[in-house]
Amino acid sequence: MRVHRLALSAIAFLVLGTAVTAISIGGSEGQALSGEYKIGVLEPLTGPLAFEGKRHLDGYEAMRDMINAAGGVMGKRLVFVVATPSTPPRPPARRTASSPARV
Repeated sequence: MRVHRLALSAIAFLVLGTAVTAISIGGSEGQALSGEYKIGVLEPLTGPLAFEGKRHLDGYEAMRDMINAAGGVMGKRLVFVVATPSTPPRPPARRTASSPARV
């Protein structure tokens, strides 16, 4: 449940940032409030972390759908551009007696 709240908080922060950016860029210049905001989403959808990545994406999409159903952000729909990391995560480095830590 804590992870779900964290994901929703992240989406809310992202949407707020998008709205603030939209206001500062062109909201005061009388531009039409139609169209969409594209938001990049980078989640592991393949490999050993695919389960978590898909859960996150499901949460993002649920929140996006709720925001779009309520009229979007300043009249614009949110659209995700989804990508997955192309390189697998590296194993953590191990320090041994023959390779001391550098300060």
